[in-house]
Amino acid sequence: MRQRSGLVFNRKAVEEALTKASGLWKQLDRKKFPKGAIIFCSEETSEVFHPPVALHRHLYSCGKTFNTSLLREWLANESRPSYGIVVIDSSEATLGSAQGLSSVNVKQLEHLKSSVHGKTRRGGQSQNRYQRTHENEKLEFARKVAERVHAKLSDVHNLVIAGPGDMKDPLKDALTEDLCKRLLCAPFSISCNAGPQGLNQAAMRASHAARSHERKEADTLVQTFFEKMNALQMLSAMEKSRPCGPWRWELLILC
Repeated sequence: MRQRSGLVFNRKAVEEALTKASGLWKQLDRKKFPKGAIIFCSEETSEVFHPPVALHRHLYSCGKTFNTSLLREWLANESRPSYGIVVIDSSEATLGSAQGLSSVNVKQLEHLKSSVHGKTRRGGQSQNRYQRTHENEKLEFARKVAERVHAKLSDVHNLVIAGPGDMKDPLKDALTEDLCKRLLCAPFSISCNAGPQGLNQAAMRASHAARSHERKEADTLVQTFFEKMNALQMLSAMEKSRPCGPWRWELLILC
């Protein structure tokens, strides 16, 4: 019998794997896979996995080995620093979090609507009185958002504040000292509202500051390491030159 060519063999293997994947897909309970599903199929095996984040597109890959690049990317994101992102204006605020600053990784945590009235003065009120009321409403909204930031984002590595208006600084002033120390950069402006779209834009703009911050932290760690090594070398030199002989070290910790 004539041996089948590699092309025919591969085509048959792909068709069998696709048939198996299609059958597995039809058997899935969609309610148990709210984020979508990852299916690996071959002639010998078929497995389905829950993705760690929601899938927003279809991806088909066929080759001699399984394409796990997406899984590796997710694992890499999990090891990155966690960031809290807050966008705010006088009408709304949105809180989100991300493992690494990339728009596809931003998770919306909470959305708040404000009760701040517009700048147009109401009839029967003096301009000064209405202005005071308007400013007090803005400060009250900033304090409310700050409370939610503390409740939702108190464990993040760094914090980002952005928005299209002038509510960024009142929010910063309302934050606790600990959260202020975690600000990745000064609050900055964005060109859209303070809704979910604002979260993505803020994350993309802050990504440059994040890379600079991570490089600075790495440089600091390297510098600290060499300082400790120099200190150890100095202690060693002092030990050799001691008239009474070397010290007896039981424990030496450099921290």
